[in-house]
Amino acid sequence: MKSINLSKRSLIILTLVTAVLLAVMLWLIDIEAVIQTLQTADFRWLAAGTLFLFLGLAFFALRWRLLMDNKPPFSTTYFASSLANAVNMLTPSRLGEPLRIVMLGQATEVTYTEATTAFAVERLMEQIMRVLWFGLAILVGVRLDLSPVMVGTAVIGLILAFAIGGWAINHRAATLRVLPPKLARLPRLDETQIRHSLGRTLDNLQAVARPKQQILVWTWSLLAWGMYTLFYVAVLIAIGYPAPDRLAAALAAMALSPPTATTMPGLYQASVVLPLSLLGFNVELLTAFSILVQLLEIVWFGLLAVLGLLRTGLSWRTILADEPEVAAEIDEEFRG
Repeated sequence: MKSINLSKRSLIILTLVTAVLLAVMLWLIDIEAVIQTLQTADFRWLAAGTLFLFLGLAFFALRWRLLMDNKPPFSTTYFASSLANAVNMLTPSRLGEPLRIVMLGQATEVTYTEATTAFAVERLMEQIMRVLWFGLAILVGVRLDLSPVMVGTAVIGLILAFAIGGWAINHRAATLRVLPPKLARLPRLDETQIRHSLGRTLDNLQAVARPKQQILVWTWSLLAWGMYTLFYVAVLIAIGYPAPDRLAAALAAMALSPPTATTMPGLYQASVVLPLSLLGFNVELLTAFSILVQLLEIVWFGLLAVLGLLRTGLSWRTILADEPEVAAEIDEEFRG
C-alpha cells in the first residue's frame, strides 16, 4: 500500500490531469441539460438519500471503532470520520485521514498508533469492498443469468478466502516462513521486503483474528456500503435516472469513488462521470448526480465535523498541531 500523502510534484500532476479530464467532460456534456436536471431534482428523494448517508457513516464508524477494540465512544468516532470526509473534499492531499486520527487521539484514550493501525486495516478492507462492488456492478449491468452452481461456487470461494486469511493471521510464523520465499520467485520482488510487509499486515489484522470479530467487521462493512449505495440510488431516483440502469450506475459509482473515500470537487466528477460515460451511461444525468452527491456530502459532513469539534471541545489549532506527527506515522505504516 502506498502513502496517502502526496509530494508537490504529484499534486501538480494531479491538478493538471483533473483539469484536462474536466475539460473533456465539459466538452462532452450538454450543460443546459445538466442545469435543467438539477432544477427538477426531487427533494424528497434527496432527503431520503441524506438519511442513508448518515446511516452509512454510522456503520463505517462502528467498523473503525471495532478495529480499535471498541475503546473510543461511538459519537467521537462518528464525528472524527465526518471530519476526515469533509477535509478530504477540500484538500487534494487527503489531509482528513491524519486529522481524524488526531481528533480521536486527543478526545479519547486511544493512542495515535492504535488508531493508525486500525486505519491501515480499514483501508485494506475498503479495497476489498471496491472490488466486490465492481463485480456486482458488472453482474447487474450485463444482467447475467447466474445458475445456482455459479452462485454457490462464488460463495464457497469467498468462504475459503476468508478461512485462508484467518489461518494466516493465527499462524503468523508459518505464513512468514512459507509464503515470502515462494512470492520472491516472481520478477522484481524481494524476499526481505515481502516478509517485512506481510508481517506488518498480519500484525495489523490481529484486531480481527477471531471469527466473531471477523463476522462483525464484515457485517459493518457490508451495511456501510449498502447504505451508501442506497444513498447513491436515492440521488439517481431524484434526478429521474432510468430504472433499468439505476442500480448498476450506483454500484459502479461506489466502486469508483465511494463516500468512504471522498475527493475534491472536480476530481470526483472526473473519476466517476467519464469512466461510466464510456460504458454507455447517460453523461448529463451522471454529471447532475455527481454534483448533488458532493453537495450533500459537503453540507452534512461539514456540519457534522463542526458539531464534533464543538462536542469534543477541540480546536483546529490543537488538531493541526499534531497532524505532521500522525501523517509521518501513517506514511511509515503504509510503507511497511
